[in-house]
Parts: sequence; structure tokens; C-alpha cells
Amino acid sequence: NDGILSEMLEDIRDAKNEYPKHKMTIELAAKTQLKILKRKDSIESKLPTKSRQARIDKALKGLPAELDFSQMDKSALQTGKRLSSNNPFHIKNKYFEKKIKPVLEEQKNKRVDSSYAKSPEFNDLQLVMDAFKELNADVLFINPPVNGAWYDYIGFPQEGIDGYYQKSGDMIKEQGFDYLDMSPYQDTPYYLEDSIHLGWRGWVEVDRVIHQFMEQPLTTNYKPAKTNAYIETVVNHNN
Repeated sequence: NDGILSEMLEDIRDAKNEYPKHKMTIELAAKTQLKILKRKDSIESKLPTKSRQARIDKALKGLPAELDFSQMDKSALQTGKRLSSNNPFHIKNKYFEKKIKPVLEEQKNKRVDSSYAKSPEFNDLQLVMDAFKELNADVLFINPPVNGAWYDYIGFPQEGIDGYYQKSGDMIKEQGFDYLDMSPYQDTPYYLEDSIHLGWRGWVEVDRVIHQFMEQPLTTNYKPAKTNAYIETVVNHNN
């Protein structure tokens, strides 16, 4: 819906075009819009906001005194059990009651023809990686798992999930980025709090790997994509 962004993305897609349409006009409009957004950020960042320190302090009491990811995982497991006790999918109780339970019956085997292996979002992934390369940013990509129990219930084909992890993982690793593949935790309880968003144990694992990543020296050795063209894909699933 953003006309300026749409035109700029079309220029990237049509990079071989010697005369991208309206290039100078679009770049001028984009730079103007960027200045406005930066000014807006500058103003809003100076406005006082309600402190969340009390909430942070309360949550910190549940952590061990020393950094111990094994202990934190045990704590996360117990928290997950307590907060997702009303359903067999290990989904957070409140979310299950509000979002899942009212449509539970109609979701049974609803996604038997779906796949994540084909999607225009692989183009987005390549755009992001290209941007990081230009900045020479030291980046860790994290690919969360799906909720195996829920995906079994809706009949989502495993090959449509495996194909996505294979494709995205290959793209990321082949171009030299650090990568955490969390797909092995697909059937491990409490790594997610709903169908696709990280939950209690999942965040502990992410924190552990980020901690290791931040301890490493800054190194980048990026490689170009195997093709200059962005991946042509067809949407084969419903969001």
C-alpha cells in the first residue's frame, strides 16, 4: 500500500532494466519521507513513557542468581505447564480459550494441501540478507520451530514444513550467515506459546545461543547469492 516503497522494490526486482522507471523522482520522494520519519522518531523518543521497571524487577526474581541456562529451562518448563494446562497443544491458556477453542472443530485437517516451501517471502529474506551484507553486519539468523502438536491436528504436511526449513537454511548458510535452526524442537513442549510464536523454553534456548554468539569475535565472510535474480515462488498456503 506504500506507493514509494512499491516503486523502489520494483526497481530492485527489475535491476537489469537500464532505465528504472521514475528513478530520480522516487529516490527524492523516498529521501524526503525518510527525513520525516527520522524527525518523527527524534521527537517521539524524547516524550516520557510509563516505566516498566517494576514489571522487569518482578520477572527477574524468577531467574537464578547466576547465569544457568539449564536451570532457566527447568523453570521455563514448569511455567509452560502451568500456563498451558487447558489444551493438548501446549498453547497458552488465554490464547487457546480466545482464539483456538471457538474454531477448534473446523480447523481439524484444514491445511492438508498447504506448504511453506513456496512463498514470495523467500524474496524478502534475500532482500534482508543483501541489506546486512551492504552494512557488513555480523548477524545471527534464528528460525523458530512450529508447534508440532497443532500442525498435526490441522493436517499440515510435514514435507511442506521440512521444505521451508531446508530452503531458508540453505539460503542463509550458503551466504555465510550464522544460523540457528530450531526445527528439531517442533515436537518439544513449551518451546512455543501458540502455533508459531516462541514460548517459555524457546526463549531460553534463543537467549543461550545469542549469549554464545555475542561472546564470539565480530567476523563476517559473506558470499553472493547463487543467482542474481530473486527467487520466483508461488504462494501455496493461506496466512
